[in-house]
Amino acid sequence: MQKREAAAAEDDAPTVKKTKLLLGLKDEVIKLKLTVSEEQAEREKISEWLKTTLRPSLQRMNTNVSSKFEELEAELAQEVANRSKINEWLKCAPTPIPFSQ
Repeated sequence: MQKREAAAAEDDAPTVKKTKLLLGLKDEVIKLKLTVSEEQAEREKISEWLKTTLRPSLQRMNTNVSSKFEELEAELAQEVANRSKINEWLKCAPTPIPFSQ
């Protein structure tokens, strides 16, 4: 009878090892799922922050830069027009008479 129990114990040894291994793997899977959930929650917080804070700020900056660019374009166009008028005036201006001493 003891031999049978010993043989049964030997037969159960791999099963016990497999069971312990499976339980360890199950615990590891649970930990990994928890980690993934935490990372996902953190990613959602960052995405929400980007939507609510950063994107509107960038849009305002883009609008400000666009309007400033338009102002500079208008100033440049005015400057080009002024220079053109000066060049035309210089072409039409009489030649100065040299002073004799």
